Formats: sequence, structure tokens, C-alpha cells
Amino acid sequence: MKMRFLSALIAVGVLITALASCDLGIKHKTYAPTEADYFEFVLTGDDTYAVAAKEGVTLPAELNLPTEYDGVAVTAVVPEGFKNRSEIESLTVPENYVSVGNGAFMACDALKTVALYGVENLGYSAFDHCTALRKVTFSDNLKTVGGFAFAYTDLYVVRFVTLETLGEYAFSHCEVVKNVYLPSSFKLENMGENAFVDCVNATVHHGNSNYVVKDGKLVLSGSAN
Repeated sequence: MKMRFLSALIAVGVLITALASCDLGIKHKTYAPTEADYFEFVLTGDDTYAVAAKEGVTLPAELNLPTEYDGVAVTAVVPEGFKNRSEIESLTVPENYVSVGNGAFMACDALKTVALYGVENLGYSAFDHCTALRKVTFSDNLKTVGGFAFAYTDLYVVRFVTLETLGEYAFSHCEVVKNVYLPSSFKLENMGENAFVDCVNATVHHGNSNYVVKDGKLVLSGSAN
């Protein structure tokens, strides 16, 4: 009996050890930035760096922006820094980034997925004409989305947590988009003209109200006709 009890204890211990060492998909993978050789770095006014693609270098399809350069934090993407880079298919912008410049990834026509983990400000036309872009994970800190930021993309669901300002034509001609979630704190007067023009299939959720798009304007659902 005693031997049987000890065997059972040993078996339980082995099982616990095995489970502890298994990757069950619960923990986040360690962030692995793309090598610095693919980028150029520009020192900003606050003594951090902004990043851009290095000219003449083909970027990897999976692009993870660097968190630091020469021991100094990278916190921004240079305006038009990755414009027309058709080799990028997925993009991760890590948590220490504050801003993405105007036109930073404009016309990256193979880009399908984007994760913006810390960004607070998205510039004008940041992802404009990224025609294959289907999914964006928006930062909980995102407060400003510039005009035309996601125009002519293929997004299906858009969800903001702390958004304060939405620029003109920000999601214009996103004909696929189905649901847009604005935080209840968002003031509709801070939405630019025609922000959702030609989003013919979209429902915009704001607090307890749902809107559809008619002639480029938001109209309460049920009163569009």
C-alpha cells in the first residue's frame, strides 16, 4: 500500500512538472524585433528615435519594429517611413511607440494584419490604400486617428477604447467594414467630415446607440430612410 501511495505521488509530481513546462498558449511569446540592419533611425526632439525602412533593403514579410537603438528607446515611425513597401504582410508596433507619422505605411498593398500595442497618435494617411489590410489590433491608448488613416482598406471590425479624435475620411471607402465600436466617452463632434463615407455595410456602435452611414454621415439605425 505504501509503495502504491509513493508511486501515485511521484506520478502526480511528474504531471505537474510537465504541465508547468508546456506551452499551453496562455503566455505571450517573447517579443522578437526585426534586426536593426533593416532600418534607419532618426533622433527626435525628445532624445528618442523614430524609425524608417532602410533604402535598398528588402524587408521581411513579418515586420516587428525595434524597441531601441544603441541603447535609446524608439518611440515613433517616421512620416512615409515605410510607404509603398509591398513586401510587408504583417506588422507589430510595440508598446513603447507613441506615434505613427503621416503616410507611414501608405500603400503597403500586401499588408494584412497590424498590431498597435502602445500608439497614442496615428497620422494622416498612416495606412491609406493598404488594400489588403484586414485586421488591426488597436492600442488601448489610441486617442487620435488622422484623416484618411485607413481609407481604402479591407478592415472588417474596428474597436476603439479611448479614442478622442477621428479625422476626416478616416475610414472612407472601407466597403467591407461591418462593425465599428466607439467608446461611450467619444464626442461625435470630434469626428471629421465623411469619416465613414462609402462604408455601406457598417454599423457604428456608440454607447447605447447604433448608427448606419447615409450620404457619408452617421444616422441612427432605423431612421436611415
